Amino acid sequence: MRKNYIWLLGLTLYTVLVSQSVWAGTCNDGEMFTGKNGKTFCVSDVSVNWWSAFTWCESQGMELASMDDICYISEEERWLGGSASGSCPNVVSMGPDKWVWSSLGSGTTNAYRVNLSSGDVVNDVGRYTTYYAVCQ
Repeated sequence: MRKNYIWLLGLTLYTVLVSQSVWAGTCNDGEMFTGKNGKTFCVSDVSVNWWSAFTWCESQGMELASMDDICYISEEERWLGGSASGSCPNVVSMGPDKWVWSSLGSGTTNAYRVNLSSGDVVNDVGRYTTYYAVCQ
């Protein structure tokens, strides 16, 4: 009988530890990639609207990445604001060919999005449009 209690205690402890590590920032439902600056990101496998992107990242134990998180390499190599082709140098030719939401809104209805393969940045789409979440 005592063996059963010890086994049950061990199983409970293991379950708690595993659940803590899962909540501490894993990418269970997405794809991982690393930018040129060494930061690792999790990209969702499903496209979501801008508000749902925040929630999706939280479910992974992370937060929706900002434009600086996604694009910054150094003061010389970073996003300088606005929309432009290849203006996110950290991800050019690094990530999957997906458009992802950043946490940065633009005006009252739009938000910035980034193409993880080309580094293009655009802010001309409404927050209800669906793209992928990128978390860190």
